Amino acid sequence: MIYFYYFSSLSSLLPAFLFLKWWRNMEHSNYNKLFLTFLLYRCITDVISLFLEKQLDSSLPMAHFTVVCEGVFYLELARSQALFKTRSIRMIQASVLLIALIEFLTTCDFWVNNWYATIYTYSLVILVYFFLVVRSKESLQDGKKLFAVSVFTYYSTLILYFIFEDIIRSDLSLYLRLFPFIYSFVILYNVVLSYAIYLNRKKKPFCDERLNEECILHLKHKVYSNG
Repeated sequence: MIYFYYFSSLSSLLPAFLFLKWWRNMEHSNYNKLFLTFLLYRCITDVISLFLEKQLDSSLPMAHFTVVCEGVFYLELARSQALFKTRSIRMIQASVLLIALIEFLTTCDFWVNNWYATIYTYSLVILVYFFLVVRSKESLQDGKKLFAVSVFTYYSTLILYFIFEDIIRSDLSLYLRLFPFIYSFVILYNVVLSYAIYLNRKKKPFCDERLNEECILHLKHKVYSNG
């Protein structure tokens, strides 16, 4: 079972690897640059969380950091799609940071569950991505639309676990029954992200960047020939 946990945690490497692999064939937009940064960030934090889990028998200190940062990242990705006002998203991001800070100052302990910050952040992500899905006119065959749907579905399910996390962790038999479902869902989420990245590929017209000069010369020759 521990190996399944490791595999699910490291499944975030798959979408990051595919994004890097297909980067040359993608439109180098602000959205894609932010998306790539986010995927690489997830890989780094997942590896650190596994290390802390192994060395300290808990990744709670890392959770105080990742919950807030992931929330800010998801909100920024939503803003980059130009369906929300920048000021509104900035205010929501600031509220996420504020709630996390208040909770930490109240407990002054990285080793306790950051329950309020997690529920608040996840609720905002669900709400924003719900409106993103509803307002988007693209089909599910569009990578951005599929990403929005997957985020909304993933966090809508995940929040149910975190609402009752303390109860679940206090009951070993209940935790063991839910364990396969929770981490299978994590793997599924990363697989869907990978497919969204596949859909987001955009072949560059005419030729590869390395052949730009040759393409220009070819087009000039074609124009002169037609003239």
